[in-house]
Order: sequence, then C-alpha cells, then structure tokens
Amino acid sequence: MTTNTEKRTGTEEYAKFTQRMVRSYGRKALAGEIDVTALEYLEDLKREVEAQQAATVAALRSQAGGNYSWAAIGEALGITRAAAFKRYGHLDQADARKPGGQPAHLR
Repeated sequence: MTTNTEKRTGTEEYAKFTQRMVRSYGRKALAGEIDVTALEYLEDLKREVEAQQAATVAALRSQAGGNYSWAAIGEALGITRAAAFKRYGHLDQADARKPGGQPAHLR
C-alpha cells in the first residue's frame, strides 16, 4: 500500500522531471536547434497542461479527492481563492460551495 508521503514524493519527482524536459526544450530553442514548428508543439503542450490542471482541480474539489477548499487550491496555484474559483469554479458540482461558504443552491 502506498502512503500519502510516497504519493506526494512520486508526484513531485515526476513534476520535476517534466520541468527539466521543458527547460531542455527551451535551451534547444536558444541554441537554434529547432524551428518554428517547435512553437506549435509548445502550444499543444500548454493546452494539455491547462486541461490537466483543470482536471486536477476538479478532482481535488471532489469528495474522493479530499474536498479541498478554494483557498487551498488558490494557495497551491499562487493565486487567491477568488481567482481560483473564477478560473475553475465552473468545474464544481451543483452542490459545491463558492468562496465564502454559501452552498450553490442558496445563491
């Protein structure tokens, strides 16, 4: 059985590996080793990262994912809870809470 610490460590190591790959890609661009089609690939990568970030936020907001608050998600993203909600609030289920704690059905 994997502990939470092991899961976080594995996730952190994988994220750092991915960051190193992207930085290496940038170094290749600076060295003139790639052409303009590389920009298309980077744009595809950006869209994929954004889609996966949204999926991760939705999962973290779910009961199965730990039911994390908008404040916790905003802190992880380096933004305010209101900014996190503005960006990803549409992913919440109908009974999820807005910043301020009011259930959706009471708004």
